[in-house]
Amino acid sequence: MIKKTLGILICIMIISLIPAVNGMSVDVKSEEPTSSFGSTFIIGTVYNPIESGEMVNASAIRVVYYEWNFLDENIGMVGGFKQISFKRQPFFNIYKPGPFGLVAYIFGFCTDFEILE
Repeated sequence: MIKKTLGILICIMIISLIPAVNGMSVDVKSEEPTSSFGSTFIIGTVYNPIESGEMVNASAIRVVYYEWNFLDENIGMVGGFKQISFKRQPFFNIYKPGPFGLVAYIFGFCTDFEILE
């Protein structure tokens, strides 16, 4: 019963994020140094996630991110099989349904989130 309720709440949260980010553009600023003070919340679908230690590299099918630190915040969406990289934290989950694990659902908090060109 608890798993069912938790699953329904996660689905409602995912569905409620879709209108909020519809039409947003992705601003990539690779010249800014990354600070370790902030954290990033990401949710979405990725293709072929490769985990090496705490770092994860994947192709984003549709990923919504909310990044904040002490000075500013950044909200956006990545899609179209762009490469992303991030460092896992304790409250992060990668769910790989199916026998091959090529498509995965990601959800949680991470650091060092980066959109690779």
